[in-house]
Amino acid sequence: MQAGQADRLRLGLLATLLLGAVFLTIQFREWASLPFSPRTDAYGSLWYTITGFHAAHVAAGLVMLAVMLLRALRGHFTARRHLAVTNTGWYWHFVDVVWLFVFTSLYLSPRLR
Repeated sequence: MQAGQADRLRLGLLATLLLGAVFLTIQFREWASLPFSPRTDAYGSLWYTITGFHAAHVAAGLVMLAVMLLRALRGHFTARRHLAVTNTGWYWHFVDVVWLFVFTSLYLSPRLR
């Protein structure tokens, strides 16, 4: 974090937190509307397992983002003290990259036939 960037950090954390919550809301609504369940067959079981683990990682990331936002609002982060928010950013990027594989595997691949 560079000096004078505290407002941008707070805004970025808030926006990411809100978008992550929207993602989870969409995921829960999708689960409720799917024509299969985890007990339907192996495909349903795998679908819910994969998307469920990803949702759990997103939820963990949202908790981390909320903690970072609270710390940022209290002025905790400086140009020299930012490791926690940097690591949270790396974790969120990991979750994003995993989503690319999940999306490709579950949403795009079946349509490529």
